[in-house]
Amino acid sequence: MRLGVVALVCAAAFATAAHALPDDAAVKALLHQRIAQKRAVGLAAVLFENGTTRIVTAGVARADGPAIAADTEFEIGSVTKTFTALLLADAVVGGRVRLDDPVTRYVDAPGLARDGKAVTLGQLATHSSGLPRLPRNLAPANPADPYADYDAAKLMAFLAGDVLQRTPGSAYEYSNLGAGLLGYALTMRGLMVNTIGEDYMLLADAKGLRKSRILWWYSVRNAIPPQLTHLAIALGYVVSGAILVEIVFSYPGLGYQLYQAIVNSDYTVIQGITLVLAVSVGLCVLILDLIYPRLDPRVTYVAENSG
Repeated sequence: MRLGVVALVCAAAFATAAHALPDDAAVKALLHQRIAQKRAVGLAAVLFENGTTRIVTAGVARADGPAIAADTEFEIGSVTKTFTALLLADAVVGGRVRLDDPVTRYVDAPGLARDGKAVTLGQLATHSSGLPRLPRNLAPANPADPYADYDAAKLMAFLAGDVLQRTPGSAYEYSNLGAGLLGYALTMRGLMVNTIGEDYMLLADAKGLRKSRILWWYSVRNAIPPQLTHLAIALGYVVSGAILVEIVFSYPGLGYQLYQAIVNSDYTVIQGITLVLAVSVGLCVLILDLIYPRLDPRVTYVAENSG
């Protein structure tokens, strides 16, 4: 159930013996007080205490809707930005990342720089990265749930081009794209951390190899293959995205020529452009397949003997 005029209160608190959370009656009274103040038509509070979870509800899902219950589903939307920011804050406090770390340290996106300045993790969190509110290749199948089919492949396809609208850090602009990219960058760092804990990383360190060599030849090399797979998948979206941009802005390119050929029913041109695009994507995927064994020795190609 997708809820419109409903506020979700998530009281994530860890109670101790010295500071216990209020009982359900007190929480429900607080919720009714806020509803009476016209802050929402319904609220739900989730409390974590001593390893147990309590859910207290009050009001209705919408003005003419059913009463909110413990199993009511909320669309949390931008609340997830708070969760992502908490993960970033935890990593900063723990010394694992810095707010001024460039995003390109964790994500292969050369377009995340302008005027000699690279986008940082802190700028993504504070909406000052220069990224637009939404990626231009966002074309949801379901407008009511626009991000359901927008995956990492489409994100990387968009970031492959010139995406910044202004110099990073120069101005504030709310960006769902930036918040999503921050989560992706933290995920990529997590993948690299996972490789650092592997036995071959410990062996490399025991052999006395330089830290830089361990990082680039062992950690990054083993974290890249999953992203190459996403890149191969994203190539098709790059082509389709270019077609959309050329049509919208009347930019002279293959995409615009394909559109004109379709409008004019020029089937020969349509077949030719489609063939060029298909071959281009196929060649790129083939090149990625050939690169794979060099990055991951576990991947080998063995010719089958038909005789």
